[in-house]
Amino acid sequence: MDLVSVVSNITQFSSAWVRPVTNWTCPLSLYLNLHVLQIIDVRWRDEFVSWDPNLYEGLSYFTVPSSRLWSPDISIKEAIGVSQQHSEVYVRVEPSGWVSRVEDMLLTLHCDLAMLLFPFDQQKCNITFYPQLHTEHDVVLNIDTRHAFYNRTHGEWDLKEIKLFSYSEQQYSHLCFQVELERYSLFYVLNLMVPSALVMLVDVAAFALPADCAERIPFKVTLLFSYTVFLLLVTDIRPPFRDSTPMLGLKRSFALGCGRAGPGACGQECLTDRLRDELDDVSEELRMLNWSYAQRSSRLRLMEAVDQFCFRVYTFCLAVFVLSLTLLWTLGR
Repeated sequence: MDLVSVVSNITQFSSAWVRPVTNWTCPLSLYLNLHVLQIIDVRWRDEFVSWDPNLYEGLSYFTVPSSRLWSPDISIKEAIGVSQQHSEVYVRVEPSGWVSRVEDMLLTLHCDLAMLLFPFDQQKCNITFYPQLHTEHDVVLNIDTRHAFYNRTHGEWDLKEIKLFSYSEQQYSHLCFQVELERYSLFYVLNLMVPSALVMLVDVAAFALPADCAERIPFKVTLLFSYTVFLLLVTDIRPPFRDSTPMLGLKRSFALGCGRAGPGACGQECLTDRLRDELDDVSEELRMLNWSYAQRSSRLRLMEAVDQFCFRVYTFCLAVFVLSLTLLWTLGR
């Protein structure tokens, strides 16, 4: 027996233009199943296509192009891009009249992501199927419970759970798959958070530099640049401290010089006059040095106070940041 004749004989009462129901007032039940990241499976029963396998040499099923039989107009509400692997989709027809259509497609969906807890976040995305033209009086969507959900692991996400919701909206039957995903945070911990923590620890160590160190600001700027470059590539000594030299031992030297002065009234008077002039000059220099040192000391005290305040604030923020990440990591696990 010719298979073409068999298929033509079986499908002679079925039309691709109308719903395959004998009573047009009854809705047609569609059974959908979703294989995440791979396949969309749709089943329905064509009441005009059925046969006894014993009459057709044990024919248990046959496949024909979907354009040969009636097919539902199923759309995805959240889809912003659909890429199908095959232009012509085939359907499988069973003796009881059940028709199965399996489509391989790549979906680009709209999903609002909550990034507050990144990279320890969990996301929920909906995939809602609905018929474009047929109301719930014509087509009712149901979940196909014959097969367990199949999913393929992804390098960044872990599929935690798939919830199903069936509801009616504006007289159209809807079937919603709510996919719950958890991000693999270890990749971001090793490639983002650990290097960031090292840079922050080096930044904390920079507070050990004296406030008047000439290399402190360049060091901070270098850290800022390194962190900026690190953020761009993430998908990739202190010189001797020199104080003012103090003027010490002048009075002792003067007393020592006076004690070693030669005899004679005239010689002593001349030596005293010369020493008095030199002492006046030295006293003026000492006053200038003391004033400069006092100004410098006051500025240093202010800088050290500001530096200590910034260090405490930075350390507190760093501790809160580390504690928060630790809690999120612990709760996320």
